Amino acid sequence: MKKNCLIVIFLIGLISQIIAQEIKEPDNSKNNYFGTYFTAGISTQIHSYPNIMNYDNVQLSTEEGSRNYLSEKEYGKFGEGFLPVIGFGVNYTRQINSWFLVRPQLSYIQKGCSNRGEALIVDTDSAYYISVGDDGEKFKYNNRFHYVAFDFLLILKINKWKTKPYFQTGLRNEFLISYNVEYDIDQFSGNLVFFGLHEPSYPGNSNYKDFNRFNFGMINGIGMELYKRWYVELNTNFDFGYLVKNTDLKVRNMISTFTIGMVF
Repeated sequence: MKKNCLIVIFLIGLISQIIAQEIKEPDNSKNNYFGTYFTAGISTQIHSYPNIMNYDNVQLSTEEGSRNYLSEKEYGKFGEGFLPVIGFGVNYTRQINSWFLVRPQLSYIQKGCSNRGEALIVDTDSAYYISVGDDGEKFKYNNRFHYVAFDFLLILKINKWKTKPYFQTGLRNEFLISYNVEYDIDQFSGNLVFFGLHEPSYPGNSNYKDFNRFNFGMINGIGMELYKRWYVELNTNFDFGYLVKNTDLKVRNMISTFTIGMVF
């Protein structure tokens, strides 16, 4: 978390310095414009277990024998299946000097994860094992989260060619407006992995709940301007904050997107 805070402070300082330079030495010849864009990509969720020993049905085999007190770092992190997602938004681009631009943008974006395969059922007769039957039910379940996001991007553009490539980095702040959960990613909760389609309400014993409404993260990407009015981008967005953070489970979103936009 300390490293993330240092990155945020550095970006805020860098952007503030560039804007201060612009105020000091304005240039009316710079190109400023509004734009709109559509984005599509894949999203996943990364989760870890801060206190794996809190789960009574977990027994972990190690070189020292069976124990259930591995640390979060020792036990590792887990990524869910990729979920196709879409989004759209509007932005305003202001050129600061011959190299740098700033771009605030407001968007709707989806995030989440998926689970595909045969039905996974917890075998309650043994400590903790997942059994997959040969005739298991095929499923494709999605956890989809809908956000309104505000981004502030710093862009470094290379103006030597007709198609102008650029690099961008910045901060994303987002608000969760709604969600649809179809399966439990808390693999030690003891629930059927596909509970969402069979239960009228969320199981009380799952830690995959109480989702944070506000979150923030970093965006990094590359792009290219085409024919003056169009641009394309490849971006990644990784959350600094957590979608879920409690004593037993921590969950973060991660998304990679392709964007096509138009300026006017």
